[in-house]
Amino acid sequence: MKRYLTSSSLAYVHRTKQKVRSLLAERKLTQTHISKMTTIPRSSISRWLSPHHDDFMGLAEAVMVSSAIGVPVQAILADPDWDVFDEEHMELISRAATIPKPHLASMLNCYAEILRGRVG
Repeated sequence: MKRYLTSSSLAYVHRTKQKVRSLLAERKLTQTHISKMTTIPRSSISRWLSPHHDDFMGLAEAVMVSSAIGVPVQAILADPDWDVFDEEHMELISRAATIPKPHLASMLNCYAEILRGRVG
């Protein structure tokens, strides 16, 4: 398992896997059908949809699978369970909106540099 993955991100992956399995069942499609329609090996599809594995398909594969199912790629993703726009977040966004653009851009560039330093 990738050490940087959080329990909430893994839970989201598993909810998305369940959603894809449900979409397949609703349409009476099997993993073998999807494999034949997309040329993606059935073993890969099986691993991506297995509740016993934490990995999931990449974006390109998700586009292929969703097309085969007949839905937009966004439709295979589980609804997020995190609140991005809580009150504190909105207050910070409002405060940032009052900062002159050049200063805000500089601050964000500095923050991006700090993050690159931590990762690299």
